[in-house]
Amino acid sequence: MRDSETSKSTMRFLFEVFQIVVIALALSWILRTYVIEARKIPTPSMVPTIQIDNRVI
Repeated sequence: MRDSETSKSTMRFLFEVFQIVVIALALSWILRTYVIEARKIPTPSMVPTIQIDNRVI
């Protein structure tokens, strides 16, 4: 009886950890795709305003 309770609690813990990891990955993907992402300016196309190799968020 004790072993089945321990295995159930272990499985529940692993499932919760899996859920947290999936939610964290999904949130980071959504934020980077739709909200904010740092970009590096590689060319001098905007030189008076932004210098080469500047980072823009």
